[in-house]
Amino acid sequence: MKPLKVSSIVAVSLLIFGCSSVPQIPNTAKDAAPPAQYLTAVDIGKIPNAAPAQESQSDKGNPEFYVTNDKRYLVLPTADGYKEKGIASWYGTRFHALKTSNGEPYDMLSMSAAHKTLPLPTYVKVTNLENGKSIVVRVNDRGPFKPGRIIDVSYTAALKLGMTSKGTARVEVEALAPYPTPLPPSNKYYYYLRLIASNDPNAINSYLKRLDNKTEMTNLFLEERKNMYLIQAGPYDRAMQADDQAKQLVSLGFKDPNLFQRPR
Repeated sequence: MKPLKVSSIVAVSLLIFGCSSVPQIPNTAKDAAPPAQYLTAVDIGKIPNAAPAQESQSDKGNPEFYVTNDKRYLVLPTADGYKEKGIASWYGTRFHALKTSNGEPYDMLSMSAAHKTLPLPTYVKVTNLENGKSIVVRVNDRGPFKPGRIIDVSYTAALKLGMTSKGTARVEVEALAPYPTPLPPSNKYYYYLRLIASNDPNAINSYLKRLDNKTEMTNLFLEERKNMYLIQAGPYDRAMQADDQAKQLVSLGFKDPNLFQRPR
């Protein structure tokens, strides 16, 4: 889930369900389960799994790449074939009713989840490898961004998985068909890598000499900004092409370049 400002606590007495509404559970500064009165008003055991359906990728939450906590993430072009094992966590009152990455309000009593790179929305099967319980959720948000975690599920999903008390569980996540229909290819941007930025010409020359001894890159260019020199590479048609080049540089011992975009 993405970090967002916590809204004011709202006192409510009626639990509302609907296609476009979420139960009016108050936000809290610290993440938690819903208050007891809401749990007694709803039989969570009867809330069904998400039902996979053909949907188009959302026009929100599906950039080719994004950066969070100084780390770059590339959104997968398709969910087809995705299966991964790792740690699941859950999120609740701190984010309830706030917007998810694809613009929908987060409902902690729904069967939903957050994932860093799957196209939004994607339906996935989540199996708790510690007790064998399985659920199906609809991924409509980005996260979790704590190291080692691969999915953040809603409170209801976590309850059905038997992981609310511990907070985390080792799981297997598998994408389910039908996979979301991809958005039409966007040609709004070119993608670039910023390899080094320095106000010292000697540092720039040293970097270029080191680079020349290890790799042949024909798409480098120098940009000057006031007293700053920037060595950059590009353009690339797709963020994934630039990221592949960045990985090659890292494998050769260079610092991971910054990936950025500019209008075509």
